[in-house]
Amino acid sequence: MQTQNQNNIKQACGTKIRTLFILIAAFALAGTGCGGSSKKDEPADGGQLISDAAVTEDASLDEDAGINPTDGGTSDTDAGIIDSDAGITDGGTGDDCSPGHFGDDCAPCTCLHGACDEGKEGNGKCRPLSCNSGWDGENCDQCIAADSTAGILTDPRDNNREYKTTLINCREWMAENAKYQHDDITCFTNTEADADFLNKFGCTYSWEDAKKVCPEGWHLPTSDEFSALLEYVNEHRTGESLFSALAADSEEWQIEEDMKTPITDEFGFGALPVGACGVDSSGCGFFGHLTGFWASTGDHSFGHLLDVAPENVSVDGMPLTEAYSVRCLRDEAGNQQ
Repeated sequence: MQTQNQNNIKQACGTKIRTLFILIAAFALAGTGCGGSSKKDEPADGGQLISDAAVTEDASLDEDAGINPTDGGTSDTDAGIIDSDAGITDGGTGDDCSPGHFGDDCAPCTCLHGACDEGKEGNGKCRPLSCNSGWDGENCDQCIAADSTAGILTDPRDNNREYKTTLINCREWMAENAKYQHDDITCFTNTEADADFLNKFGCTYSWEDAKKVCPEGWHLPTSDEFSALLEYVNEHRTGESLFSALAADSEEWQIEEDMKTPITDEFGFGALPVGACGVDSSGCGFFGHLTGFWASTGDHSFGHLLDVAPENVSVDGMPLTEAYSVRCLRDEAGNQQ
């Protein structure tokens, strides 16, 4: 088909060249020439049907500009052009910006740790009194709270149970392990555990249940958020190791003599050596030696978690056959998970 079209083009061009003055007159009057046609259904002898150029009914389809020609003219999809780079994603009206953008050009907001004054009428900065705990400034980009500043999380789902919290790099973390239980959430713990044990060490959860534990306004951290935590703590710690900066100063930690360093818990994270439990009722183990905190990221085979032990602190992948502890992280304002 392509060869036949090329032959037609050559034949048409030869004819036009032999009748140059007729060609010039035709071009002036009709706006056509060699290798083109003003009609989509007459490619032979009079010109070429150029399907790759998308010439339809005297209107061109400009995919990059978002123009969709219909009915012989240019349609702007309900009078609006969707421009994802400019943040206009409001169903095609073009009357407002997408979340996180502001102004006539829908520029990205400058607010970092608060709720943006967004939209066409917004100024792109943080709304008054919207900064997350520990942040200040018109863009909520000034950290004003010291690390380990104490706070309280109250869980209304669980008879207003209270958890201590701590600020680390102006992010508010639970400083205790979650204890929430529900009909569809299983709390795995030592079979000999009593109420005092549960109150101190909390539950361990399957990865799927862990994603349902945090109350509204809080979320299960991502692996990136755990990695950022480790990076910050490692950079700012004064103690001898990353482990000593995150671990609770508790006699339950069973540490080999050659690995012992003074435990500072200088950021108030207070990791306890809960160990892990099997989700298949195989029991619990490693109490005193390690603890892990599920991250929300993973797949159907492995979940990510923050692994804390005297010999290793890292973010790792772990089989979903194990149950680990949960620490929730407060949502950023305007960025609920």
